[in-house]
Amino acid sequence: SLNDLPAMLECPLCDDLVIEPWECSDCNRLFCEREVKRLLNQKCPYSTCRTQWKKGKDIHIAYRATLEKLRFKCKQESCEE
Repeated sequence: SLNDLPAMLECPLCDDLVIEPWECSDCNRLFCEREVKRLLNQKCPYSTCRTQWKKGKDIHIAYRATLEKLRFKCKQESCEE
C-alpha cells in the first residue's frame, strides 16, 4: 500500500506515488511529471530552489533503483497481472 512506501517516493504535490518521476536538482525531491508540467513557471514549488529538472534515467540512482523494484498486482480477482 502507499502507506508502506518510503516518503521519498511520494509526490509532495499530489500525495501519491511518483509517476514518471522528475527530480529537482536543488532539493532532490521527486515529483510526478504531470505535476511538474502543471507548474506554470516550471520551477520547484520550494522557494529556495533554482531548478534544473532531471527526469527518467537522470534521477538519483537510489530513487530509480527503488522505483524499478516496485511491483503491483491488479485488484480484480480474475486478473493475473
